[in-house]
Amino acid sequence: MEIIVHCSDSYFGNAILIDSWHRERGWRGIGYHAVILNGHITASCFNKYFDGVIETGRPFDDNTRIEGWETGAHTLGKNDRIGVCLIGESGKFTQAQTLSLISFLKEMRDLFGEITISQHSDHDPRKPYCAGLSKEFIKALNTLLS
Repeated sequence: MEIIVHCSDSYFGNAILIDSWHRERGWRGIGYHAVILNGHITASCFNKYFDGVIETGRPFDDNTRIEGWETGAHTLGKNDRIGVCLIGESGKFTQAQTLSLISFLKEMRDLFGEITISQHSDHDPRKPYCAGLSKEFIKALNTLLS
């Protein structure tokens, strides 16, 4: 299973807010399967206890396929993969978010078996800075989780 990492390209947000943004675009709701918070819930609300919290986005079951109602809306032509969104601008994530991302990826490995990690920019030339993780970091994640 491939896990595609995204960034919200906003310094604040959560799954509920992203759901509303995606519905405004005419989608059927949030396109990501998980959202990792940075503590900035709204433009004027920061809570350190939410830094690194993983919220459910579009739900999926525990079999090894993403299909039907589980299919995301995060990467054109790749929505049968898991999409995870880090709240923040490209490459500007907290240590808690990074640790939560690693934890989430380990859980996905336990659920799906072999996984590979990429970021949105690997699949869409119109999004060259999404999620802004270095190639070395992505390579290290893939090594760690293989």
